[in-house]
This record gives sequence, structure tokens and C-alpha cells, in this order.
Amino acid sequence: MYQLMRRLLTVLFGNRNGEWTIENINLGTDVLRWPVNGWKPTVRNVKIYEYSQVKLNAVHSIIGVSVSLTSLKMSFLILDPKITYHPLFKTSQHLIVSSIPWRYLSNLFSIQTHKVSLTIRSPYFVVENLIDTWIEKRRPIGVCFSLPTNSKEDLARISHPEVLQRSTDCIKLKMGDEAVIVFRYTEANRKTYLTIETIPKTK
Repeated sequence: MYQLMRRLLTVLFGNRNGEWTIENINLGTDVLRWPVNGWKPTVRNVKIYEYSQVKLNAVHSIIGVSVSLTSLKMSFLILDPKITYHPLFKTSQHLIVSSIPWRYLSNLFSIQTHKVSLTIRSPYFVVENLIDTWIEKRRPIGVCFSLPTNSKEDLARISHPEVLQRSTDCIKLKMGDEAVIVFRYTEANRKTYLTIETIPKTK
């Protein structure tokens, strides 16, 4: 059976000599078999379900990296800071996290993806702690996180030495000489989000 599957996959996907695109790949707990030879496909969207190093390595080995992933979706039971530098995160435009223990949220801030969205709500974020973590991680200009939440904190009451501007739903803070961090509550589809973004400092 293994040899039959191997031959079938080689016929379908192996030894291709032209460019080809896969819109979606969903990886559950099944074994992923892929031909070694042939052109690597350009993949748009990958859903890994529960994170594992093996899955990340497997996806990275079979896809073409000349075009970045449009989205990478997964859940985490644990988030080791070491894996946040995996090449697949760097080549993904948008990381969608469907589940993560909240104690690992600060580790998520080290992920090398410019746009990160969580789909699970937190009952409450301590924004001052998030500010300190974001500044500590030195997230570069263009990085944006979206965190759904069940409640809102009055951002106008936050006292921080780097504050530039603040209101009830938005606070801007200086980060170095070139960047500004923006924490803002937004509404979309009847849900409340805390968005965090690093933007260029205006001259």
C-alpha cells in the first residue's frame, strides 16, 4: 500500500516541470507524504491545526518559498520561544492563532510574522503589561496584532513614561527614535478587538 501511494503521489505531483499553485492545505494528524523530486508548489493558505515542529518542518520542505504564504493557521498547547524564529513564520503574511494558553501570549509577541490574529477571546487584557512586553520585544514597524477581548480598559488612565497621546480607546507610545506603538480598541462583526501596531514616527 505504501509503494502504491508513493507511486500515485509521484504521478500526480512529482516531476512537474512548471509552476503550480495550491490554494489551501489542511494538515490534521495524518501522515504527510510528498514526492521529493519535481517543482515545489506555491501554497497560499495552510492550516496546521495543533502545532508541532514536525508539521512546520514538513510544510516548509514541500512548498516554494519564492512566494510567501497568504495565511498560516494553527493552535498552540505550548509555545517555546525558540520556535518563534522558524522560517515558515517569516515567510507568512498572516498568522491566525485559534488557541493558545494565555501564559504564552508574551512568547507569541516574538513570532516573526508581521500580522498576527487570535480568534479566541480573552476575558481581560492588562494593557500595561502588554505595553511593557511589546517595548521589550522591540517589534518592528509594520507588525500588527489583533486580540479579541470581552472587556475594555480605559486607556486614558494608563500612566507610562513613553506616552505621546491617549484617550479612552487609544494610546500611542514612543518606541525609540523612529517608531510609535499604537494600542487601540476596534469593533468588527459585533466583536471587540485590541489591536497593537508599530508605525513610523511622523517627522
